[in-house]
Amino acid sequence: MISATTLIIANGFISRLTYKSKTLERIIEGRPEVLIHNGKLFTEVMKQEQLTHHELNAALRAAGCSCIEEVHYAFIENTGQITVHRKNTSGA
Repeated sequence: MISATTLIIANGFISRLTYKSKTLERIIEGRPEVLIHNGKLFTEVMKQEQLTHHELNAALRAAGCSCIEEVHYAFIENTGQITVHRKNTSGA
């Protein structure tokens, strides 16, 4: 009971701190990192985030991309989820 109460209080305290300070929020929660931009893969970000090519390829396939060259940009969110935006292939 004491452990649960301590965790709840600590969580509330950190939530208030990160709400008031965007710098502290970025330090504690992190921020999205660019993995791919206009078909260029940033391997240093993959290493930093400990992301394998298999995981990246699975995210690309889920977004309907068969290769990195089809990607306009891809981010790894601070939650670990990969967000992929395809290049606009229409002639407009």
